[in-house]
Amino acid sequence: MISRVSDASPAHKAGLRPDDVVLALDDAQVPDRRAFSAMTKDLQAGQIIVLDVLRSGQRRFVYIAVEPR
Repeated sequence: MISRVSDASPAHKAGLRPDDVVLALDDAQVPDRRAFSAMTKDLQAGQIIVLDVLRSGQRRFVYIAVEPR
């Protein structure tokens, strides 16, 4: 579950909101926060990822452009 979204972050630009639940990243299940961190650590700037998100009981796909860290 997303607890907060920083203004001007890639997540904010893509429309993610607090309380969204990330189910998958690029078709790979995300079982918990630790797994999500491991899955995102090697992402490269400019890469586009797809998150499968649950919001208010509805699934949606969110496309995010990875920015330099």
